[in-house]
Amino acid sequence: MDYGQVTPEVLEHLVSLLGADAVATGMSDRENHAGDESTHASVVPDVVVYPASTDHVSKVVGIASANRIPVTPYG
Repeated sequence: MDYGQVTPEVLEHLVSLLGADAVATGMSDRENHAGDESTHASVVPDVVVYPASTDHVSKVVGIASANRIPVTPYG
């Protein structure tokens, strides 16, 4: 399956929706969300978002879906 990429336009859309403080692209944030206690291989995400509401979650998933970007919930 071909997945979409997190483009600058997607990042801009996420920042406009959530605010810059809720969109992390730094390596330390991304590495902190790369794996869990399962036996699955870790994959560093392209971006980590911190939605403040269920409405934000819904909109983030909509953006991801429209751009064929996989989403991994964490937390």
